[in-house]
Amino acid sequence: MKIGRNELCPCGSGLKYKRCCLDRKDTMSRSSLANITTEIDEIMKQRVIKQCVHPRKEECSERIVRAHSIQNNRILTKLAVQGEVIALREDSLFFRSGQAVGRKIATTFSGFCKYHDMVTFRDIENREFEGDLKQLFLFAYRAFALEYHRKMEQLKVSQIQFAQMPSIAHHEEQLRYYRALQMGISDNSQTKELLDQGLLTEDYNLLNHCVWEIPYEIEFATSTAFGLYYDINGQEINDYSSDERIRSLFVSVFPAEQKSFCLFSWLGIDDAYYRAFGE
Repeated sequence: MKIGRNELCPCGSGLKYKRCCLDRKDTMSRSSLANITTEIDEIMKQRVIKQCVHPRKEECSERIVRAHSIQNNRILTKLAVQGEVIALREDSLFFRSGQAVGRKIATTFSGFCKYHDMVTFRDIENREFEGDLKQLFLFAYRAFALEYHRKMEQLKVSQIQFAQMPSIAHHEEQLRYYRALQMGISDNSQTKELLDQGLLTEDYNLLNHCVWEIPYEIEFATSTAFGLYYDINGQEINDYSSDERIRSLFVSVFPAEQKSFCLFSWLGIDDAYYRAFGE
């Protein structure tokens, strides 16, 4: 496994590798773990991508906002103590420790402009959860948008690292990680095309769902998307080494009024793989 001389440089410059980082020397130190940790934490601060992932770019407002992947007014207010919730740190490469965060910035990401954040999700922001197809679709779409945006930021971290340490090109494990990030972006782009089409045409039947209602208010919430390796019977769902699209599961868990909901959603074309979990 290696970087081809004529492929785009992994530093993200847009130039061919042979005309960019092929002969460059490392600028990131290897002197100690403490130094490397400090340098990587600095890279993590530069990872933020402010880009609206909504498909209708012509409608975008200029301002990219800190969009909530978990609703602030309806959900985080239930979980907050003195205006704070416990969330996992996203600004460190090595550790994901919990820390107190103000609910107005908790679970936010810079993946939507102000207009699309407000308009796209108003049916789950302004209405109580009723479990109709549109609400279920929007919860799944937002969970996917978060993970899609995270993948872009993970790739950016890798590009910044490569720009500072071109010798990564000669390290098998680090190069394998870079290739995995490339595949992740490709896989998610295929899924995004399908979900974007459903959003634009209001074809909410694109997804199938399992809604699990809990008869009390839980004290946590999450929003995420991922692909499982195996189904409930042990049959393979995803081969992460192949070029096939990763079959994703979209998950949202949250408290509501006197009850809670766990939403599991998947593309209808992946029903054969995830139906048994719902059943």
